[in-house]
Amino acid sequence: MDETGNPCCITENTSCCSKQTCSAGYYACNNETSCCPIGSDITPPPTPGGPPGNDDTDGGGTSCNETAPTGMSTTRTSPTSAILNWTPGAHGTYQALWVSTDPVNPQTGCAGSLLGDTSACPVRADSSMLPLPSNESSYFIDNLLAPGTVYYWEIMNFKANHCYKTKSATFISSCDLLPSSLTMSQGTSQTIASTISSGDGIQNVAFSSDKPTYLSVNPASDTTCPYQTLLTALLQGSATVTSNAYLTDGTLGCSADSAITISPPLPWWQVKDSDVSTNGSLNSAVPKGKYFDIVGDGGYPGIPAYGDTTNLTSTNVSATHWLANSGYSGIKTYDSSFFLNAIPSDTTINQITSSPIDTTFLNSGVVSLDGYYWYAYDGSSIPDLNINGNVSLTNKKVILIAKGANIIINGDITLTDGSGFFLAIAGKDADGNNGNITISPTVGGGTSTSPNLEGIFVADNQFYTGGGDTQLYIKGTVVAYGGSNLQRDLGTTENATTPSEVFEYSPALELLFPSKLSARNMSWREVAP
Repeated sequence: MDETGNPCCITENTSCCSKQTCSAGYYACNNETSCCPIGSDITPPPTPGGPPGNDDTDGGGTSCNETAPTGMSTTRTSPTSAILNWTPGAHGTYQALWVSTDPVNPQTGCAGSLLGDTSACPVRADSSMLPLPSNESSYFIDNLLAPGTVYYWEIMNFKANHCYKTKSATFISSCDLLPSSLTMSQGTSQTIASTISSGDGIQNVAFSSDKPTYLSVNPASDTTCPYQTLLTALLQGSATVTSNAYLTDGTLGCSADSAITISPPLPWWQVKDSDVSTNGSLNSAVPKGKYFDIVGDGGYPGIPAYGDTTNLTSTNVSATHWLANSGYSGIKTYDSSFFLNAIPSDTTINQITSSPIDTTFLNSGVVSLDGYYWYAYDGSSIPDLNINGNVSLTNKKVILIAKGANIIINGDITLTDGSGFFLAIAGKDADGNNGNITISPTVGGGTSTSPNLEGIFVADNQFYTGGGDTQLYIKGTVVAYGGSNLQRDLGTTENATTPSEVFEYSPALELLFPSKLSARNMSWREVAP
């Protein structure tokens, strides 16, 4: 009903009274020049095109001379805004506009939307919701679109209930590439994805590189949402990746670019036959065609496990693709306090009273009854214990505990595999300081047959590999409760093929680990048969 109680109706013979001034919430569109409330009993036609007429199969009879709108286009002004443009049809009373995510019928997608301001129906302008003037040719959707969403819009030239013509089109709110810019090191790979979130109206998203010899994309086309491709940096320089989103009718919906900078190969590290565990992030810039965890004497690689994030993938982690998103937890922390408390009272300990020490010092001292040489250092006065020169322990079994001190290793430490043993423990002081193990940059150039360091290295705080441009090869185990700082860089050429640090697991060291320091004490002795 209108404001005077007359029924609100639109028939073939009524005209829209555009000169009528109505209150807020009402519109003028009755031959009585009355104001009818928005949302009254006037409803839009049930289907696009109108019912078939006797003389006009597109809707209506001989009096239906209206024409359909043409020239529909979309200009995106932001991921949430757009301008719709069209050429109005002729002989209409008013125009109706629907924009929704319904791919079959935009009107249906707006059913139940009173305000037309939801992300599923950002626009509803019909006889119930303030229709558009018959000469309107554009509409601005202001910050109502959902980014990366496919929308379907329909514009109707309405003359009467059985005289109207419609036209439909499709557009995408946005299709940015994320990240929009990226720096990659040569030899590495990374996934890039389109921001399109709805795939109903998308045929495919095609990806291309303007410099395929510098940067490759795989696949070149993705038909499944989320639409993405894998970039591989081949040569140093710059390149642009372009994504073209094609609609189901084959037309181009939108395009987006991402600027890629390819830097020299980054230093990376590798493990051999080793499990790697961290509650934090696990990252290594493994070049294309290389593995992070390689097969050792046992015939298998280890299982890298991380608690936070990793840049490793099933492609570059190992030949078996083993990679676990799993942190670790335990009741005990096997740090310097644990080991100090585990030393039996009958152990003979050689005190280190000054720094530095060298191979002569570590090959002297008194052996304990268990066959191990125990050395202890108190860092309360001098916090750094330096081990100078190359140390060859051969068959000797050495345990070195630096309490409240840092251990700085300035030379190789080697032993006879299967009979020699070395355990170095750097403990924090009462204030949480020190407890680091640092390798000098001069230590390096080792190989699997001639490692730089052999042993088990436990740091209450951090383990530093030291700067330098030679590969550091460690055969054994490294435990750092404050994290590991891998500082080596072999340079642009070698980084492309060679890891800066290699950590190889040694089963022999585990077998020789003293039972009195382990979580589970064992006693070996010969008994009568």
